[in-house]
Amino acid sequence: YYTGSDEIAHGLEKIANQSLIQSIIIGVIISIIIVGLYFRSIKLAFIPMGFPIFSMTITLALSCIMFGLLPHFSLSFIVTTLSAILIMGLSTDYSVYIINRYLRTSQDERVKTTVQWAGHAVFTSSIIVIISYLVMALFNIPLIGDGGYLNALGILITLLVALTLLPSFLHYSHGKSVLKHKFNFSKV
Repeated sequence: YYTGSDEIAHGLEKIANQSLIQSIIIGVIISIIIVGLYFRSIKLAFIPMGFPIFSMTITLALSCIMFGLLPHFSLSFIVTTLSAILIMGLSTDYSVYIINRYLRTSQDERVKTTVQWAGHAVFTSSIIVIISYLVMALFNIPLIGDGGYLNALGILITLLVALTLLPSFLHYSHGKSVLKHKFNFSKV
């Protein structure tokens, strides 16, 4: 039997970490299926999945460093779980949006046009969400305010990955079998 708040919190943290892993695995599988159906390509279904994992890894590593060094900040396991799921969702969304724009753009200056148009929308959306989470953190709104700084950091990293690494990957993969698909967007 568990007694004391520390033991109960430790037990809940173990359960939450197991649930985080399970929810991320289920989320990745469902995302791959949905993105694969959207692009009608098995290869394109897997591209957006690498970027959330990259963003989550950087965010969680930086949060351990930052929140471990700052004396007034501490994060509960619930906050990190919710932040990881938020990052996975936004990163997948941004990736699909950018890939979609890249595939719809003519051959001339694909990366420039993609970053200019899709990047502008992703940037604007990200900045608004970052500001929202920072406001919630500054006003210490219960449950959400605790993770406001972490979520803002995660969205910032997701934005940077979406606007730098993803277009670079698309440019590098151009003409390779990764981006070949048989879906005609003009019929949509």
